[in-house]
Amino acid sequence: MRQRYPGVPGSSHRPTSGHRRWKSSTSSKWTGPASPRRTKRRPSRNGERSSDSREPDADRPRPDRDRKGTTVASDLILDDRTRAWQTRAREFARERIRPGALEREWIQDPNERMPWDIIEAGSRAGFRTMGVPPRYGGPDPELSPLAAALVIEEFAAADPGVASSFNHVVKEIRQIARAGTEEQKEAFFAEFLADDRYLTGTAMTEPGHGSDRWLQPDGFHFDTTAVRDGEDWVINGRKHCITSGNEAGLLLVQATTDTSKEYPEATTVFMVRRNTPGLRRGVVHDKLGLRLVNNTEVIFDNCRVPHSQVLGEVNKGISNVSGFMHDNDLLSLGMKLGIARAAYETALDHAKNRVQGNTPIIAHQAVGLKLAEMAAHVEMIRSQMYRLAAMLEGREVFDPMFMELATWQSVESVFHVATLGVHVCGCRGVWLDHPAQKHLRDALVYFPNDGNHTTHLLVAHRMMMNDCR
Repeated sequence: MRQRYPGVPGSSHRPTSGHRRWKSSTSSKWTGPASPRRTKRRPSRNGERSSDSREPDADRPRPDRDRKGTTVASDLILDDRTRAWQTRAREFARERIRPGALEREWIQDPNERMPWDIIEAGSRAGFRTMGVPPRYGGPDPELSPLAAALVIEEFAAADPGVASSFNHVVKEIRQIARAGTEEQKEAFFAEFLADDRYLTGTAMTEPGHGSDRWLQPDGFHFDTTAVRDGEDWVINGRKHCITSGNEAGLLLVQATTDTSKEYPEATTVFMVRRNTPGLRRGVVHDKLGLRLVNNTEVIFDNCRVPHSQVLGEVNKGISNVSGFMHDNDLLSLGMKLGIARAAYETALDHAKNRVQGNTPIIAHQAVGLKLAEMAAHVEMIRSQMYRLAAMLEGREVFDPMFMELATWQSVESVFHVATLGVHVCGCRGVWLDHPAQKHLRDALVYFPNDGNHTTHLLVAHRMMMNDCR
């Protein structure tokens, strides 16, 4: 019998069955009782298998698990085609996006940092064009919202900056497909499919208006204006923090077309192409995270756009973008899930291989609790993404409050997971060549994203108040 705490009377302790202890500093093998033996089940008297010896049903759906053991999807939810998209995206992310992403982030020139080789390869593999409707050259049948979110999750787990470029293309394509005229769609999709570098962006956020689009205070409308002049509209103003703003071949610009009205009735959406006179790019915002996608200032100086490039109806901007915002929230969940999953897997891999006190630190309760908490938050974001996808696909009743709450909670979760990941990785977690610090920087970007994450709690609170009236 040995003492639990040497030198302390009454601390005798005998290992119980199933207890394992680390042998010594000179050995990496476990000692202690062996695993319980598996007993063979006896057949029934008639020679058939007894009821307690049944084997798992081969046809019963089982979760697939990736090489690190994290659940990635369930057969109960994914059809074969959706699973094929997910598998292809995971392979592309592993082979083309992840290698060199960490080093590429620190290239100082944003134009050189932009991963055009990955964008072009992703286009040839069908990921840039995956949101195009079948009748215009896209995948047939049309990609489901869940399949798109799963692709973005896999890309974001490798690098969320790269994922963001593909994410925006999907959202803007679907907005054009919903609200565009036949002439607009035929012209746009033809030029979009012909160029592997063709990206898109949405010019909405302004220096003086970030969260206002969600909170809609009294008297709010965008400072960027568009005035009708014959068969053209003349746009003046400034947008900032525009994703792919300096690379996009097409921007969907939200501008005020009736200053006597408030948002959203005062707003119209314009399709503004890259070479339009009066459109120029300003400062590229050098960000802490998502560094492989550029966010840019976009300036409109008497930018003249034909009336034929109005997307949807004049002064009906909100009706044109409602579906866009739903797509945005779903794909944003995929982005945050990818970052959280990558942070968890990085920490898990480190904990399995880092030995401290003669024991892999995954066996330390303090570390194990952190890993378990990280896994719980990852699955929380995953559940939110799947449920919102079910709502958008008509498999569940749409709940706008859930969308707001999921947006807020997922930001809290991804940042918490990334923070715990740095804790688990110790001093290595803050080294610039270690992925743990990258995951934390990428997660941090989502606090001010999509109108500041606290804004969504305020919107949810308004919904509650309206229900009480």
